[in-house]
Amino acid sequence: MQKDIVEHLLNSISDKDWNVRGGAIWALGKIREMIPQNMEEKVIEKIFAAYRDEDGHVRGHAAASTGKLREIIPKGMVKDITAGLIELTHDSEWDTRSPAALTLSKLTDVIPKDMNQPVSESLLKLTDDYEWVVRRSAAWSQGQLREIIPDELKKNLIDSLLKLSSDENWSVRDSAVRSLGGFGIIIPKERNMELVSVVMGLCSDSNRTVSDSAKHALNKLKTIIPGEMKDASENYLKDIG
Repeated sequence: MQKDIVEHLLNSISDKDWNVRGGAIWALGKIREMIPQNMEEKVIEKIFAAYRDEDGHVRGHAAASTGKLREIIPKGMVKDITAGLIELTHDSEWDTRSPAALTLSKLTDVIPKDMNQPVSESLLKLTDDYEWVVRRSAAWSQGQLREIIPDELKKNLIDSLLKLSSDENWSVRDSAVRSLGGFGIIIPKERNMELVSVVMGLCSDSNRTVSDSAKHALNKLKTIIPGEMKDASENYLKDIG
């Protein structure tokens, strides 16, 4: 029964209707536990092939489902899939660029070392995207991939997150500050005050979600808070217990 369902969905990926193709790929991403082991590679191959689909919605579903099925990606396909996702971050459709960025963040443990730079560069480019959904995804993904960022790109990526922390869209600011909370381990010491100042500023953000995220980010940065800022930071840290 499970095999029949998966086979039906795989066949639907070749349907002439983009909505059927996209729906089939979306569904495959939702039924990870139903996919028989001997069909896992075929599923990933079909989804990967959909990166080239003529419809942006289908390409977006393919990128998103790759992330949901990351545990069954064959080792031999990781490099090609990473390259494909990087290419999708340059897609003309925002709802393809956004899931491509998010899926890259889910592959942090398997991304080949020689692809760390192009992955980081693709996310850096997306932080200036005109669509806020894409900027939000880029901000979040930078935080998840912080440990693979090449040294020569760390400054630019940190600068981009600091810039996004003042974005006009609250959800972009929220993703940016959440990511900044994890950058205490890689930020140069001379920038500690700058980072903490930005996060503390967001603790008073007009949006409650952003201010709460900022307080939790500040808590993660406790070990790098400069002495002269500790008293002020405690006023925010006490709110999270």
